[in-house]
Amino acid sequence: MTKGNKKTVKERKLTRLQDRFCKEYVIDLNGARAYREVYKCSDKAAESGASRMLRIAKVKARIRELRKGLEKKTGISAERVINEYAKVAFANVKSILSKDNEIKDISQLPDEIAAAVESIQSDIRHDSGDSEGYTEKVKVKFYSKLIALGDLGRHLGIFEKDNEQGKPIAPQIIVFGTPSKVDDNTH
Repeated sequence: MTKGNKKTVKERKLTRLQDRFCKEYVIDLNGARAYREVYKCSDKAAESGASRMLRIAKVKARIRELRKGLEKKTGISAERVINEYAKVAFANVKSILSKDNEIKDISQLPDEIAAAVESIQSDIRHDSGDSEGYTEKVKVKFYSKLIALGDLGRHLGIFEKDNEQGKPIAPQIIVFGTPSKVDDNTH
């Protein structure tokens, strides 16, 4: 206990409803839904109530604790998620092609390339009714590189550092030559 009988955040207990809110919140990180579930209120009340609840230090601490527990239980960490984004962001389509521009056997692709593939579609067409002659068309679709790069950039704060885009631009006046004297008698 701290001076003056004031408890620290860790020493203060959550109410039963606050704890239920925290457990509901970590399901999908939707504060309004969690608040509505626990407090049985209208949508409008849930939005404002969740906003207030998420500002309480002991609630934030409990949510962090629950999320860390989920991270350990599932094996999903921020580092692992970022690594998966990086696989998509930095995958190169040339890595799935052979020297003859044929698609390599997908099962032989390295994991970091295979993780970037969203789907594979194969279309086989038989030529002129003869079962021996056919054309195979394979379509490989990668996850969006731009989305992955954008999400990684936002996570790493790349777009915030030294970013002048959001600041208003002050007009600049450029004077060429030398300024002429103004004749005071003409005004």
